[in-house]
Amino acid sequence: MKVLRPELAAVIGAERFISEIKTTAAFQHPYILPLFDSGEADSFLYYVMPYVEGESLRTRLDLERQLEVDEAIHIAKAVASALQYAHERDVIHRDIKPENILLP
Repeated sequence: MKVLRPELAAVIGAERFISEIKTTAAFQHPYILPLFDSGEADSFLYYVMPYVEGESLRTRLDLERQLEVDEAIHIAKAVASALQYAHERDVIHRDIKPENILLP
């Protein structure tokens, strides 16, 4: 669940968060989490995506330091596929980092 606190909405604007919700809702790709629900509760905007049982790429790299070549290639292809899908829809992900890549 991702929540936009009212004080943060006052600084960055709720429109950006709502745009993120709309964009996410329109995506259907095997390597992009789907949107389950969104709304507002007690002045908090939120959206809900599925829980991923696993770890982030950052956690895996911190534990293993280096991935097997086959695994690294699989992850790179999956991320590239998701980014290509987004770019074809004029969406640019501005925060690509190992912490944002979830591994089941």
